Formats: sequence, structure tokens, C-alpha cells
Amino acid sequence: MSACIIHYGMPKTGSSSIQTYLLRSLADPRFFNLDLGRRGSGNIIAAAFLAHPEQHHRNIKLGLTPAEVKKEIQATRAALARELERADGRTALLSAELLANFSALEFAALCDFIRPHAAGISAVGYVRSPLAFMESVFQQRVKSGLGSFRLEQNYPRYRERFEKFETVLGRERVAYWSFAPASFPGNCVVQDFCARLGIRCDGAAVQRINDSLSLPAIRLLYAYRKYGPGFGAGERALRENALLKTRLRELGGPPLRFHAALVRPVLDARREDIAWMEERMRPPFVESPVADHSAVQGEADLLRYCPESIAWLACQLGRSPLDAATIEPPELAKLVHELRVRLAAAAPPIEPLEVAALLSVETRCRACVATTTRTWRLQ
Repeated sequence: MSACIIHYGMPKTGSSSIQTYLLRSLADPRFFNLDLGRRGSGNIIAAAFLAHPEQHHRNIKLGLTPAEVKKEIQATRAALARELERADGRTALLSAELLANFSALEFAALCDFIRPHAAGISAVGYVRSPLAFMESVFQQRVKSGLGSFRLEQNYPRYRERFEKFETVLGRERVAYWSFAPASFPGNCVVQDFCARLGIRCDGAAVQRINDSLSLPAIRLLYAYRKYGPGFGAGERALRENALLKTRLRELGGPPLRFHAALVRPVLDARREDIAWMEERMRPPFVESPVADHSAVQGEADLLRYCPESIAWLACQLGRSPLDAATIEPPELAKLVHELRVRLAAAAPPIEPLEVAALLSVETRCRACVATTTRTWRLQ
């Protein structure tokens, strides 16, 4: 009987790169990755233990009936049982950011399923500092369809996110690792993850996945989310939004940073929660909020556009130059939508495997914000 290590994320800590390596490149014979054959399998497995799986956005987007959801859950649980048996004495690894927004009862249900197949269960993951998390998750929410600005909704709520792991497994079986890439071997989270668990890692096989947008790109997308027709639903909408985000990554510029005056009230109001997390972390968080003109001080800053980004958008559409000083956000949203439509029209037909990949990405996006909004299952 093998031990099982659950990697819970947290979201925005390199989990996609870790999961890709475990799926495609794990070669250490002492370890076995629990999966369904594709990246994002961990979240699909985890979703089979939700109290209300019919409300999970993936099932809604696929249009599954309650009977179909039940059938898929049965198949997923059966596959997980087979994977656990296949571990056959090796340490089993399950990586799923979705666990960050599980209730204690949901997490306990998953562990109860694993225990007959495992000698012991532990949970490990990286923890991102509050400001860095808020900046990263806000961007992720905009990419997933957000068109409103409430900074406090992006706060990580550490105790709500992590305490369930300690409740179910015991404090001694939960590890929290600081997400500090500058201190990782080769600045690589995959190599650090493997080193911490004693997994032999081929650094050359690591695929670094970074889908971040520049601040100018986020500004264009935020205007589209706020004033455009919406994200949409179904396979077509998933594809169109993915194409749009991919094209926006070509627009360069500085990263998103929140101004110190904007974030300090949010952090000051949550000192007790941060202290709870820091008591489990060594060393504590170290952050220095920026206070210069390039930092975002509120929604108004997100609705201002530099000439370079407007010129880039006009070029994408084959239009004559636009005046960045006079263009209004609703007009800009129409232009971004035009780009979305054009990209979709020029793309080849969508393939079934691509649908699965897009749903996996959306699952990870929702996992980033589930604990902060508590509305993700209905979206």
C-alpha cells in the first residue's frame, strides 16, 4: 500500500507547470501521478467529491444533465480507484488547485475514498503572499470574465482556504511552502517541488507555463469585460475567449501592480488572518507595495489607455490610427469584440481534445477565485 501526497496549489503558484511535468515527464520509479491522461485531471478528480457537482461550472458549461453528472462522477471515482491501485507501493501524487475551495466535508470525502488505498495521506503546497496573490488573481478573474473592481474580493483568505486540510489530516501532515521563485533551483517551481519531495527531476523536461498579460493588455480586456457583450457560454465562447487572450499576450508593457494606498487598507483589515498564515510559514511574508505613478490606484486607472496599446489594437483590426486621448471604454470594448470575432473566424474548427483543455483552464481560473467570491459554482 502506497502513501498519497496531495498537492493543493495554492492557485497562482506554478501548479500548471508542476502538473504538466508530473503528467508528461515524471520518471522517478518511486512516485506515481494520479491522472486521467491529461493536464487538469486532478481538478476533474476533485470535482467528483463536491457536495453539489451539478453546480460546478464545468458541468454547466458542458450542459450535462443530473444523470450525466452522476454517471461521470461514478466513472471518475472508478478511474481514481484504479489509479491508486496502479501506484502499487509507489508514492501517489494528486495535484488539484480545486481543493483550495473545498469545504472540510468535501475534502474529508476525498480523503475517505483514498484511505483504503493509501498507507497515509499528507497535503503540500505553495503559499503566495497577499499582495502578489491579489495582483495575480485579479488578472485571472478578468481573463475569466470579470468586469468589476473590488480589490478586497481578491484577498486570499488564508485560514478559510487552508484550515480544512489541518482539520481533516492533522496539522503535522500539512506543509506550507513559501512561493519565492528567486530562491528556487534555477528559479523553477517544478525543480523546487521535486526537491522538497525527493523526486528525481529532469530540469530540461520542465515546461514553464506563463499566460500573464501586460498592464496595457489587461486594460483592454477589462474594458471589454465591463462594457462588452460578456464572456458567453459553451464551447464556442471558451474557444473565442482563449484566442483573444492568446492574442493579447502579444501586447507588451509593464506588469499589473496595485498602488500601496489601494492595498494597505485591505491588508490592515486582515492582519489576524495574515498572522494565522505566517505562524505556519517560515520566514514570514515580505512585501513592498509600490507607490509610483505606474501602479493602479483604482478602476479609473484601468480605464485609461496608452497610445501604444490603442495603436496595437488598430493594427490588429487593420484600421487607421485611433486617438487614445478621446476613445471611450464602450467604444474600445466594441473594437476588442471585433478582434475576438475575427480571430474566431480565422481559426480552424474546434477539436474535442481542445474543449477538454479549455475546460481545464477554466477550472483552474475558477479555483483561483472560488474562496474569495463563493459564487463560482453558479457562474
